[in-house]
Amino acid sequence: MSRKKVAIKEHRVWLTLWIYLLSLVSGYINVATIVSFATPVTHVTGTITKTSIQAFHGNWRGFFFSMMVLASFFIGSAVSGMFFSDKRFGLKHRYGVLLMCYGAILFSVSTFFDLGRYITWLLAFIVGSQNGMFIFYRGTLVRTSHFTGYLTDAGFTLGMLLKGETHEYWKLIFYSINIIIFSLGGAFYLVTANMMGNRYLQCAAVMYMLIGLYYFIFRNIFFQPAHKEKFKA
Repeated sequence: MSRKKVAIKEHRVWLTLWIYLLSLVSGYINVATIVSFATPVTHVTGTITKTSIQAFHGNWRGFFFSMMVLASFFIGSAVSGMFFSDKRFGLKHRYGVLLMCYGAILFSVSTFFDLGRYITWLLAFIVGSQNGMFIFYRGTLVRTSHFTGYLTDAGFTLGMLLKGETHEYWKLIFYSINIIIFSLGGAFYLVTANMMGNRYLQCAAVMYMLIGLYYFIFRNIFFQPAHKEKFKA
């Protein structure tokens, strides 16, 4: 195997692990908010449905809370749109900077303030921004917090395989592992909450900072002037 192919393979392994880590922290946060506040933040379909029910029953306080969750997720996505408007995936330092900043903010807020269920607004903002990051993997745009699409794509790929079209078999493996890791993230929260109690958000914050640090190590290894064009997609 040529040195170039080895480098591309190693780059893909590092990138894949980074995506898996983002899926892990998403699963952690989603189960945390569901268990603690009965509110998912990594996806908004259920929250949109909840706003309809709350409005019908005249629960305007709950309606406002749910609308703020939606707005926070939307604003987080808008922030990513500002940072990744060129829609080109390269090893830009802003990916790591955002993750580490979000980790630091979440750690500070969860340590020095008791926001109760309103912390979900901050979490929805962070996850919305994470989901909006322009991450390309083997020519496919990936989202690291919302898994309905992953399940659909995994099923679609399985149908292709059953038909004999095997050229994209890797998608079934990639999507399936991401879904499993998302679930493991939720299980990790349950273990952490049992051990750490109310400090579970600090654990999530540390996870974000470590994932950001991992990204910078990844970037430092592969982002060399002579090779940076090679790994943009």
